[in-house]
Amino acid sequence: MKTGEEIQAHILLKAADDTEFRSRLLSDPKGVIEAETGKALPDDMLVFVNNAIETSSQPKVAADSPLTKDELSEVMGGDCEDGTNEEWHDCD
Repeated sequence: MKTGEEIQAHILLKAADDTEFRSRLLSDPKGVIEAETGKALPDDMLVFVNNAIETSSQPKVAADSPLTKDELSEVMGGDCEDGTNEEWHDCD
């Protein structure tokens, strides 16, 4: 049996690759999930799908993965010579 995270990953990957599937998912998310899993969801369960497109140029980092100093510097705007971050401190 797949976990909820595995099912979610499967659906997200399929939606990214298949525009027809993505359209069906947007118009009837509950029905599509039931069809993909072969299981009925509870009648009182609400299912929402976010159709946002990720356009950020920020590096993608897993939520449970700590940032390296370079990744943190890129996200925060760079480091001063003394090692502090220029966004939060005046480098002069």
